[in-house]
Amino acid sequence: MSTVAPPPRDGSDPVPGLATTLGENAQLATFQAVLGQSPMGAGIFDRDCRYVAANEALQKIIGLPASQLIGRRVDEVLGAAGEQVTANLRRVMDDGQPLVNHEMVAATFAHGHEPRAFLASYFRLADDEGELLGAASLVTDITEQQHTRQELAAANVRLSLLTRVSTTLASCLDVQDALAALAALVVPAFADHCVVDLVDEDQSAVRRVALVHADGVAPARDAWALPGQVVVYPADHPAVIAMRSGHAVVEHAADDPDYQHIAPSPESAEYGRRIGIRSAMTAPLLARGEVLGAVSFVTSVSGRVMSESDREMGEQIAARAAIALDNARLFAREQRIALALQRSLLPDRLPATPSLETAAVYRPAAEDGTVGGDWYDVIPLPCGRVGLVMGDVMGRGVQAAALMGQVRAAVRAYAVQDLPPGELLGHLDGLVRGLAHDTLVTCLYAVYDPVEEALCLANAGHVPPLLRTERGVQLLDVAGVLLGAGESYYGQVELDFPNDAVLLLYTDGLVERRTRDLDQGIDELSRHFATTSGDLESMATEIVDVFDGVSDEVDDVALMLVRPHLHQRPRIATYDVVPHAAKVRDIRQFALETITRWGGLEHVADPVLLIVSELVTNVIRHATGHHATVRLERHQDRLVVAVIDPDATPPRLTRAAPDDEGGRGLSLVEALADRWGTRHLAAGGKLVWCELVTSPTA
Repeated sequence: MSTVAPPPRDGSDPVPGLATTLGENAQLATFQAVLGQSPMGAGIFDRDCRYVAANEALQKIIGLPASQLIGRRVDEVLGAAGEQVTANLRRVMDDGQPLVNHEMVAATFAHGHEPRAFLASYFRLADDEGELLGAASLVTDITEQQHTRQELAAANVRLSLLTRVSTTLASCLDVQDALAALAALVVPAFADHCVVDLVDEDQSAVRRVALVHADGVAPARDAWALPGQVVVYPADHPAVIAMRSGHAVVEHAADDPDYQHIAPSPESAEYGRRIGIRSAMTAPLLARGEVLGAVSFVTSVSGRVMSESDREMGEQIAARAAIALDNARLFAREQRIALALQRSLLPDRLPATPSLETAAVYRPAAEDGTVGGDWYDVIPLPCGRVGLVMGDVMGRGVQAAALMGQVRAAVRAYAVQDLPPGELLGHLDGLVRGLAHDTLVTCLYAVYDPVEEALCLANAGHVPPLLRTERGVQLLDVAGVLLGAGESYYGQVELDFPNDAVLLLYTDGLVERRTRDLDQGIDELSRHFATTSGDLESMATEIVDVFDGVSDEVDDVALMLVRPHLHQRPRIATYDVVPHAAKVRDIRQFALETITRWGGLEHVADPVLLIVSELVTNVIRHATGHHATVRLERHQDRLVVAVIDPDATPPRLTRAAPDDEGGRGLSLVEALADRWGTRHLAAGGKLVWCELVTSPTA
């Protein structure tokens, strides 16, 4: 088919000059040879924007043969689209600058006036003298490529949204936070409304947990159920079908103009008609074969209608949300177990001790409620002494809480053996290394002696305690490495603990922050502690409120306050003697006069005299040294008989044979006393003690 205009029937030249020039210069043959076979639509136009030539590709793009194009103006052929082409042709003819890769959307005869996308380039045509002849165009139908680009862009948008959903949900370990974050992400990026409903753990009801709308389209209060409310869906509602079938369900308003099927209530249907809901998709939340609930995506004001690709997208979002929800529930369950375990391992209330007043506070991590390995303890010891413990197992969750329970039990077992603090921590270090090779533990152990009004303490890598007296607040910085690091020796210090003193023990969660040094936090605690007053319970709570309330750190907090009971110091009587058999009678007389003077102890007089005789006799026979001290202590509910001598060798309880002349002294002491024992003294020597329980003093 010829692509150049034939002469008109009246013999006139419809394109004066241009067609003649093409013919005279043999350019027609070149045009037909080159552009006639080109896949791009090529056209030549005269100065009046009339078709002079059109190759077969252009004829296919327009949908008309050359006979219906040649000699006609572009706007006459293509209408409104032709007007845009004419403007582009005149532009390049006027300024001589080519217009390259111009995108346009136009309807042609080739596709039934369906809009198509085209990429066109225009350039000016002139003769050898530079005189304007017309213009030419090269046109390509890029509709399919544009569709591909749009689909790729849409896929990238969906992938980006899925990435944000996954990232956000992965960082949420709270069910409410995770689902609220999900709803906020998909509105308005994917839907105009997002609803999340969960099945109660006992399967008794469906409850709304998240509801987000696009700006300005929130329904009236009664139209949609709010978070926290129970939702009752009809049996054929898409949410019920989705949860029952395990697959997403898509409903379009065009199929349900009265919204009777999409909406679960008349109020909801009325809102749907008013706002113009287009479609709704409900995807089930499935995890490990269990239906957790459903998430619904609803479109309205955006005009978007859910497609098959949207269904796939919704199912992928729901799958990620279900995994995050299941993880959050498992995490919450683990934390409940860990918290219950730790609460069961920590004392419900600190034991009452006659010599000390104590108060303690424990709080899980501020950010997510997780528990760690913090613990504290108060351990009544023989002779009215009291063990004080504050420790921290590194880590969080059930494992940390379980290890904390083991370590706490070990501390109590070692403590009742009356071990000095440094020696106790040495044993504990070996135990921790045996329990967990990759876990470290900090622990501070102190013993209060009401007779000496003194504290003896050792520290295994724990934050230093604070001691407040009338002279101010003192940092008790006792060095020692963490338990589990392989250190077998821990030093200990002794200091006075008078009646006006208050001791503050705590864990690092109270003072450690990412934004400041640990020492700075301890300094702030020290300054605050100096001004805190009141009873110990209120002081402990107030300190934790101040320091833990402003923290977003993920660490639990334990704190304990200790001070001596005023006017509860035991009554003491001592008798220094050079051990000799002749002195036993004098010592017995000292004991009798003392308990008589104290009064109310007549019922234990005979056991006390026998115990004093046996303990002093034991020193005379077996101990070396030049002096000994007999001490009677009257505590609130017990009487203590103690004998101190410079020989560090502890007495051994033996079972005498029937014909043995000796060896029955300690057996007699064991039978008479409620309990007895011995401990080494820091200054050297030993102390052998016996306790007899008496009725509390008035």
